[in-house]
Amino acid sequence: MRLPSDIVQLLTTYIRVEMREIEEPPGYDPRRVYNLYGQATSNPHEFLKAVADAVLPAGGEAARGGARLVWELLSVDLFRVDHNAKAMLEEGVRWACSNNRELVGYETDHSSSWRTPR
Repeated sequence: MRLPSDIVQLLTTYIRVEMREIEEPPGYDPRRVYNLYGQATSNPHEFLKAVADAVLPAGGEAARGGARLVWELLSVDLFRVDHNAKAMLEEGVRWACSNNRELVGYETDHSSSWRTPR
């Protein structure tokens, strides 16, 4: 599966904008994220593997952005059944908690069984 070459930067910016931590920077186009919908829905597990392979080594906000894609483009049910979706969620929540970032509903709903409280 072919992802944009700048997927890590794209998803890092995406999560920062979505969480209202930054304003949309010049040149950022959220349609680039939403244009991944076709790829995501045509083969969700392959798509999530490709995204996880890109963002998990970068960790932190990039992984959190990958988890946001699951919520935005696919289904939160994948956090329970897809190990790549779960890995991105876990890494993103760990990063958010260690950096005192607020968690959103799907993060708390699907991470309460393994997340270490702040």
